[in-house]
Amino acid sequence: MTVYLSTLLGQTIQDTAKALDTQINTPHHDCGDDAYTTASRQAVSATTEYAFENNAAFENTNFPAHITKLWDTTTNKCYFTEVQDTPMYVARIQFNFDPTVAAAGFVEVRAYIDDTTPKLIQTIRIPYKAADSRMEALFAFYVGSETGYDMKADGLYFTYEADAAGEVYDRGILIYRT
Repeated sequence: MTVYLSTLLGQTIQDTAKALDTQINTPHHDCGDDAYTTASRQAVSATTEYAFENNAAFENTNFPAHITKLWDTTTNKCYFTEVQDTPMYVARIQFNFDPTVAAAGFVEVRAYIDDTTPKLIQTIRIPYKAADSRMEALFAFYVGSETGYDMKADGLYFTYEADAAGEVYDRGILIYRT
């Protein structure tokens, strides 16, 4: 008598294979942007919230066979519809910020569920001195599909807001399953 692991787990053979593949090939999507570089920067105004965008011009991935992307360059959000279960994921947002004023301050990076009414799930405040600084924010979140928190279907997007005017460049994002 043959007993399949999928039968014992109460899942289809395909879903069990995807779950095992995700354990062998831990998904990550590392994207570097070339829209704004050291030579060509994005001017940002003080206390104005900007969408975090990344065109994935420089890209590194490690995907199981059933996942094609975790970052969508068209919508500029984390994409989770191909994720098999509801695990914890992490997103590291990074960019350079060069303030135009000679004073210390902060940049806030925010994560929102892309719902009809966007839901703010976390804000990370990053301090800077009066110099060009590398900003980095690390978000950890559960990719759930619960009503009102359907990150799996709606996705996740990020914004940034500086308390002073300046320039942003060298944006990057790394998304991975923990």
